[in-house]
Amino acid sequence: MSSIIQELSTVVELLNERSLLTPSRIAFTYREGDQESMLTYHDLAVRSKRVAASIALVSKPGDRVGLLHTSGFEFVVSFFACLYSRTVVVPLEIPKPSENLYNMQGAVAMAGISVIVTSSPVLEHVADLMDEEEELSSLHWLSIDEMDDIPFVAMEANPHEAAFVQFTSGTTSTSKGVVLSHDNLLHNVRNVSRKHGLTENDSAVIWLPLYHNLGLIGGVLAPLYAGLPVHLISPQEVLRRPALWLEIISEKRATVSGGPNFAFDLCLAHVTSEELQRLDLSSWEIAFSGAEPVRSRTIEGFAQKFAAAGFRRNAFYPCYGLAESTLIVSGGTREEDPKLLHCDSAALEQNRVVEVTISLEEARTLVGCGQPVDEQDLIIVDAETHIVLPENAIGEIWLRSRSVALGYLNDEQRTSETFDQILTSGEGDYMRTGDTGFLRDGELYIVGRLKNLLIVRGKNFYANDLEAYVQSLHPAFQAGAAFSVEAEEEERIVILQEMEGELEDQVQETALRSIRQGLVSRFGIAPHDIVLVASGTLPRTVSGKIKHYDCKSRYLGGELEVLGGQQAIGGTTR
Repeated sequence: MSSIIQELSTVVELLNERSLLTPSRIAFTYREGDQESMLTYHDLAVRSKRVAASIALVSKPGDRVGLLHTSGFEFVVSFFACLYSRTVVVPLEIPKPSENLYNMQGAVAMAGISVIVTSSPVLEHVADLMDEEEELSSLHWLSIDEMDDIPFVAMEANPHEAAFVQFTSGTTSTSKGVVLSHDNLLHNVRNVSRKHGLTENDSAVIWLPLYHNLGLIGGVLAPLYAGLPVHLISPQEVLRRPALWLEIISEKRATVSGGPNFAFDLCLAHVTSEELQRLDLSSWEIAFSGAEPVRSRTIEGFAQKFAAAGFRRNAFYPCYGLAESTLIVSGGTREEDPKLLHCDSAALEQNRVVEVTISLEEARTLVGCGQPVDEQDLIIVDAETHIVLPENAIGEIWLRSRSVALGYLNDEQRTSETFDQILTSGEGDYMRTGDTGFLRDGELYIVGRLKNLLIVRGKNFYANDLEAYVQSLHPAFQAGAAFSVEAEEEERIVILQEMEGELEDQVQETALRSIRQGLVSRFGIAPHDIVLVASGTLPRTVSGKIKHYDCKSRYLGGELEVLGGQQAIGGTTR
């Protein structure tokens, strides 16, 4: 089987081979409440081709088709149906009952979607929000559970044509549609499988949303490549009760599962001693952690708490990746202890790596994200001079490989700024990640981000988006700054907002409430702190731009000149 897989050029061909050679082998199970259903490779191929035939009636090859599904079988079937019909998959996030269709409508317009594949329950939910949205109502809406049985005519795809558009998880106005080819997908899932050392003897538990690349590529396509069964569970159920995730791992004797750092923190905070006693995590060999910074405190705390359930510290698998490189960029060796490096934090801010003992107050512990994957050129570059830096020198991470995306959808400027970059030496075809880090003994360590990007619980927020929205809420709001701070052992958002004029306490309270409620409603985030300051008091550059680093420093140092009615205490307002 492995020799055949090496010759394949698309994941569609991969599914065809799995369906032909091991048709009755279970590909996926799905747990929803107490009910569990199964899907074999043969069933997946047959159902996907059936849906592909209906898609082909209302589209042509190259059209972009939106997927609006929960993270179950229907999503997986529709994903492959699009690939079978040679249309381009565009996963969409289902709006919550309390949300409007703003984000979805923006994604549909940006991608030029004309067809959306969904299910009757989801369509009914969206229809309640769509009464006055003529643009969405005019699209072709296909319910996967109401399609006719139409003969399927196979169409062979070009490996280098677009297959999938992955929206980065920022807000709509700045979210970028990363265009991935069939070859990008196959190359990266091969690297995920190799790095993890996956075999048909493994089994995975995946609760991550399938509209995100970590869930779809890492949790669906890579296991398909390796030929191992995947047990899918609802992300919403896991977030409501994190112990469910660990219970399914225990029940299924799964060897592979993971998520962003915050998911492990949720288990630390909410799994009770009674729930812990019922767990057996001794089968878990790869607890992958990615999509946001991996924290040493989380590794040590999780390993200590769940050792009683048989969890081993060397199961932790920190890794690094990004949508522009399909998914994985680096990862460690299976069942190898995570590498922790204690550095002088002041030196890191000056782009120097100075190793210290962990007992020093100034120490910052970095978690190694493994070694770069095969068939990839990863270098550390001076972001200003574009000169390659040696080991232990901090710079921007640049990549070159078959996993690097075709570019950004309908955005030539951002594509040219990110892709096909050239070094001072003249060597080119690199992609800029916007992330800073360094290599040490072949291990990649991530230090920070050049991009003005905030990551909270695995979701990206662009500071200028948050700032622009807050400033739209009140005519007295002037310039502001949004940044993240560490609070309660996770990254949280802080908003500093200038207000013009002398305002009464009641007006300030109303302004604070409108900011908090607005951010929750529009972006789904509850800010850790909101500080109102007088107009013109935030630090600026000579050209008048807000200096975010200085704003954060003054906030943390309690040095802000806050408006009356607030009192700065140790970097927070009371």
